[in-house]
Amino acid sequence: MYFSREVRLKRALKTALICLGITTLCVCIPGAHFLLVPTGILLTPFVVLKTYRVTTSLVGASVRCAACGGELTRLSSQERYPLYETCITCGRENRIVSHS
Repeated sequence: MYFSREVRLKRALKTALICLGITTLCVCIPGAHFLLVPTGILLTPFVVLKTYRVTTSLVGASVRCAACGGELTRLSSQERYPLYETCITCGRENRIVSHS
């Protein structure tokens, strides 16, 4: 599934609100809020940027290892292609690309 620019922006804004909401709740934690609140404020833009950069979502896939033929199963992913999956049978790293 590919995300349009508008959908990516909505997802990024939702992530920002969640991060800032959690940061706001951290104000109530005595002592720890001196570390948690600034950390939450500083990390929010990075989490939002990472969320915005996700252009595809893999719902499920099953592919074979190029070396041994073992099955590589990936249930879900919201990463950028190419994906790298390590075979549990032989330990070789496999590169997964999108052809759609």
